[in-house]
Amino acid sequence: MDKKKCKKIVYPKGRYGAFHPYGCSRNAVKAGYCKQHHPDSVVARIKKSKERYEIKYKNSASGRLEKARKRIKELEKEIARLKTRRHDKEGYENHNPLSEMQRTIGG
Repeated sequence: MDKKKCKKIVYPKGRYGAFHPYGCSRNAVKAGYCKQHHPDSVVARIKKSKERYEIKYKNSASGRLEKARKRIKELEKEIARLKTRRHDKEGYENHNPLSEMQRTIGG
């Protein structure tokens, strides 16, 4: 009984691996591919790898720095918005807190 082999072409690791491709030696399990090379398995493996990387990146110094920079940008926008709102109030240009203080003191 001859079992079908995986139809994926693989390259050996090593110095001249790119020049000597060969067919995967594992038995075909589903749709002519072995368990490792089946497209569904490949997609699942890549997804899992990306999730692990994202978690690792978020906990790294670079990830925390990126998060802090985004927060700083948000706060700077908020400050700018509040400043423009403050300056837009009627009569603010002529407002002088020192002269108001002198009036209340009686100076």
